[in-house]
Amino acid sequence: MFRKLIDNHFKEIKDQIGKDIILVYKGFPISFLKTVFNKIPPVIESSSFLTDDKIDLEKIRSSTLLLISKIQGIESRPCSSMIFEQFSLLEKNINLELFPNKFLILLI
Repeated sequence: MFRKLIDNHFKEIKDQIGKDIILVYKGFPISFLKTVFNKIPPVIESSSFLTDDKIDLEKIRSSTLLLISKIQGIESRPCSSMIFEQFSLLEKNINLELFPNKFLILLI
C-alpha cells in the first residue's frame, strides 16, 4: 500500500516542486519518512531527530541551532524535507518569512 503512495508522491513532487521548497511531513510512518529521505534529503540527518525509529523530541530541541543554520544554507540545494516537529520548533523560535524557502506541510 505504501509503495504505491510513495511512487505517486515522488511523481507529484518531481512535476510540481521547485528548489525553494522544504517539504514538512506530519503524521507519516517512520518507514515512509525513511524512504522519502532517501529521495528528498532531510534538512539535517535523521539521526538528529530519530532514536530507535521513533521521533525524539529532546534531540529535536537540542538541534535547533543546527537546523536553523542548515536552512540558511539550503538555497543551492534541491527540494529538502523535514518533519513537522522540527517545523513547529522553528516556527516558535524564528520568523520563517526571513528565509527565502517556502514550507509546504503535507499531512496524512
